[in-house]
Amino acid sequence: MKRLLIVLLAAAIQGGICQADTVSITPRCVPVPQIEQTLRHVLNEKTPLLKQIQFDTPNKRIVVNGNTNLCGQFTTLIQSIDQPSPPPGRERRIVKIQNTKPQVLARAFE
Repeated sequence: MKRLLIVLLAAAIQGGICQADTVSITPRCVPVPQIEQTLRHVLNEKTPLLKQIQFDTPNKRIVVNGNTNLCGQFTTLIQSIDQPSPPPGRERRIVKIQNTKPQVLARAFE
């Protein structure tokens, strides 16, 4: 279910940015560079949305700038990535999906 949440949030984040808001996130389990790599994988490397995120590795934090909705979505996405490793025998993968309707994605994970 978490994988579906990550995929759906990544698709939803493709929306626009309006009024300014700033959120600072301090990951607890996953290092900032690993979260940055994951976000660059999930979101298109060339997307202007990555300009809304500052990866502050020395201070171990991530700063997101954008509208309240965008900041909330990124916070949820980053918190979903920032989880302890799954137990043995379980796997967590983050899948990049483009140009897919949410209903099709939901059926893929049923």
